[in-house]
Amino acid sequence: TIIQQSPDPNTQLPRGSAVTITLSVPGEIPDVNGMSLDDAKNTLAGAGYIVGNVAITKQGSDSRVVRTEPEAGTPKRPGEAVTIYVNSASAAP
Repeated sequence: TIIQQSPDPNTQLPRGSAVTITLSVPGEIPDVNGMSLDDAKNTLAGAGYIVGNVAITKQGSDSRVVRTEPEAGTPKRPGEAVTIYVNSASAAP
């Protein structure tokens, strides 16, 4: 299934112009636990997911991803959003 097209399908282009399409294929959330926030974002993007939110928690190691929502291994179509929970020693109690 095509989930995104660039430029927009209604855009008039000269014949032979490049069009980028994004397909939805079955997938599952990669395990990014223990990674830095930047590495986790890159890993999720590389698997076709969007980082929807980044939530701060006091659990786990400082500045490391504690978990995602949905969890690693959960079937989810690429192109959908994933929330990353990351530790911050300065998080409010």
